[in-house]
Amino acid sequence: SLSDKTVSVTELIHKINKITEEAYHNGRCHSLFNYYIDMMNMCAQINRAGISVTIPKKLELYDIIKLHDDFTNIIDKKEAKINEKAFLAVRADYLKYEFTDETFSMVVPETAEDLYKEGACLKHCVASYIDRFINRKSAILFIRRNNDLTKPFYTVEINPTNDTIVQVRGNGNRSMTDDVALFVNKINKLKKTV
Repeated sequence: SLSDKTVSVTELIHKINKITEEAYHNGRCHSLFNYYIDMMNMCAQINRAGISVTIPKKLELYDIIKLHDDFTNIIDKKEAKINEKAFLAVRADYLKYEFTDETFSMVVPETAEDLYKEGACLKHCVASYIDRFINRKSAILFIRRNNDLTKPFYTVEINPTNDTIVQVRGNGNRSMTDDVALFVNKINKLKKTV
């Protein structure tokens, strides 16, 4: 458990900077930059949410990796609850983007928590788009196979200002397969005729 010492976000950032610098100088920088950036972003989110954090008295590189995973879970749960009401208020505006053909369906997530689950399952950062969704800067929809509408498959970002598809990402941020590209192309053609 990471319950040795409660610290401020500023103190945590200082400790992370120190450990990152030491690890870099000792040649242990595998994915370190990604963890560092993620941790700085998470510290900002934790600070905004007013969440107290506890860390070991002696923080090591391994602890940063563990904290990263712990913080991801804490932030996801906290922000999903905070954002649910705002999410539901905007969700109805994006129902116009839903589309189905014989193979796939593109659907609006039911809850804010669905974005966190989608990101966790497909190993991409769609959960970080929750504020863009709520602020009507990005509509986020899910592409599902019609024979399994509950299983994450692809995630779509649409610019609601001009109704254009910005990106479509699968597992691990993979680009579209040919069959998904054909489906997305149908959506684009339909939009042009409306």
